[in-house]
Amino acid sequence: MGYYIKSKKINIVLDEQQQEAIFNIWKNLPTLIKDKKEQMLLRDFVFLFSECESCEDLLKELHFEIRRTKKGLKLVSYSDKLRNQEKLFDLVGDILTPGSFMTLKGEDGDIFGWFFNGKRIYFDGYKELKELNLSFEQKKALDDTLKEIPINKTFKI
Repeated sequence: MGYYIKSKKINIVLDEQQQEAIFNIWKNLPTLIKDKKEQMLLRDFVFLFSECESCEDLLKELHFEIRRTKKGLKLVSYSDKLRNQEKLFDLVGDILTPGSFMTLKGEDGDIFGWFFNGKRIYFDGYKELKELNLSFEQKKALDDTLKEIPINKTFKI
């Protein structure tokens, strides 16, 4: 059982410094997370990441398809069961390049995603987003994604 998701669009490229920072954070989850409830939510990742030796290894364990480019690791696609990955991205939201985003589609057709502008900003296709301070690129990506939502579920940015 579980709620399966797959990426629709991803605009995340990690340079070497970002890769190193993300690796250090995700690899050291047990020492960074003090709250017992949060530790329980992330315990699967601690086990999953135990044998990883690079950020690329971590991303592959999370079921990202990655491509090496001159700028760094480009996240190409993603497909997995939803299991608290958003907690991982909360920890590294300030590391990702502002304007980075990932839009996702759930097994039931719901569209949602994560935008990064110094932190992880969650969006859900069924909520108003006017209050979010999104960059031009983020608004365009969101608008492009939301065009695929049935008309009775759309909203204005």
